[in-house]
Amino acid sequence: MKLILTYFKDFQRDYYTKKFIAALLIIGCGLLAFNYSLDFEDSYIDKFARTIFHTIGFFIYHYSAYFLVLLGIHFTTNRKVLHQSKSFWIKLTLAMLILAISRSFYYHIYIADLFDGVTKLYISRVMTKFRKLSLIFLLVGGVYWLFDRNKGLHFYGLDFKAKNLKIYVILLACMVPIIAGASFLDGFQKFYPFYKKSGGALMAQVYHLPEWIFVTIYETVYASEFISVELFFRGFLILGFTKYLGKDVVIPMAFTYAVYHFGKPMGEAISSIFGGYILGVISYYSKNLWGGVFLHVGIALLMELFAYLHM
Repeated sequence: MKLILTYFKDFQRDYYTKKFIAALLIIGCGLLAFNYSLDFEDSYIDKFARTIFHTIGFFIYHYSAYFLVLLGIHFTTNRKVLHQSKSFWIKLTLAMLILAISRSFYYHIYIADLFDGVTKLYISRVMTKFRKLSLIFLLVGGVYWLFDRNKGLHFYGLDFKAKNLKIYVILLACMVPIIAGASFLDGFQKFYPFYKKSGGALMAQVYHLPEWIFVTIYETVYASEFISVELFFRGFLILGFTKYLGKDVVIPMAFTYAVYHFGKPMGEAISSIFGGYILGVISYYSKNLWGGVFLHVGIALLMELFAYLHM
């Protein structure tokens, strides 16, 4: 715990100014108001699902959030973060393109189309989760090979050397009452558990198998999705850009991460800014993702569990 506190103490030293904080509040509130007042992601971007415009929409949306924070840093501090090399802008463009593709490329529908009825539904739901995992690992792996394979980054923090997870167990335990309380909200219960929309219960009936089999398959794939989320946001966007931005790598990632949650309830999008910030700072110093993976997977499965309890 002392080490984690040291991370934050060091990170915040001589970092924030009043103008910078004001800029972040304006940008954050502006992004939230824009999306949730217009229901922009669900009503406009998702309107173009399964077309190239869906990818373009997500690309612009995420890139805008990242760039707005860079603007805020550039003009409210003495850190001129917009004065970057060509390799930075190429790499950032590739990063936002990878995120957009992972959210909009529905290759799994061709697999699901091989089946009918509830089987098609269930496989489609499972593959939707696996889609992000496979695409992010593949595409981020390509960028790693092109830019960073000889830089000692161990695939952006996935080096299979898990460090002390005790602090993450404590942090996860602290989240239990918060998630339990949130589970009573109507917005939470309408959105979770994801499994209820998968058709798993019907699969159990059709194939005369225990439902726990289909729950386990779905939740395992669902949990594994967060490995790719951590790889992209806390690995690629932190460790892959630290050499360009230094400490300023964390805040743009956290705001981009919030936009990634804009299809979910507003409370979750707001909390994702703070969650992304905390995990980003830890990743910046520890250079390891496994603690974040443990915490993220734990929170996701707790949200599913508490939602199950309300069914």
